[in-house]
Amino acid sequence: MISIRNYRNPILRAGVAAALWLTLAAPAVAQHFEASAFVGYAHLDVPNLPENTVSLGGRLDFPFIRFIKLELEGGYDFPIPEINISSAGNVAVVSTQQISGWRANGGLKFQTHGGSYFFFLKGGAYWLEPSVDVRTIGGIPIVVSPPTSISTSAVKGTFYPGGGITFFAGPIGLRFDVGDEIFWLNGNARNTLRINFGPAFRF
Repeated sequence: MISIRNYRNPILRAGVAAALWLTLAAPAVAQHFEASAFVGYAHLDVPNLPENTVSLGGRLDFPFIRFIKLELEGGYDFPIPEINISSAGNVAVVSTQQISGWRANGGLKFQTHGGSYFFFLKGGAYWLEPSVDVRTIGGIPIVVSPPTSISTSAVKGTFYPGGGITFFAGPIGLRFDVGDEIFWLNGNARNTLRINFGPAFRF
């Protein structure tokens, strides 16, 4: 008979913890690994810079415990240039602004038994790369100045909650998800709406 005193034994405590973990994790063996690719739209909240990008990336989902998976994601936001024109006298100032970035995140994906509906909580990093090209046009005859380029970069930590649905036909499916990727800039939270869709594969 095992007395209460026996539970002070570190080896016994480790054995009990391992047994409990195996009990919880056992249903995950029957779950599937998932891999998916996506294209999407992102709407960024960065002052004085373009708001829209097109994203491309991929994900891997690993079984954890029942109804929960570990999800890793990486992607790139392609810039959509924005052109602004202003004038002062006989001189026009043309500026082209754009913002792009690499991002990586990971966290937990909570889903139904069939894997259709899900929501996720992830955290990661976002490498922002904003740039501005400025040139002037004016004078008689018209003179176009060479562009002056201003480029910077910054890495920001992110918090990314969201949810979605996956439609499977056998091992092949189509995933749709939407989320709010939040990062902090100069002490203020900046929201990034992300809408992604693409093929998913279940193994």
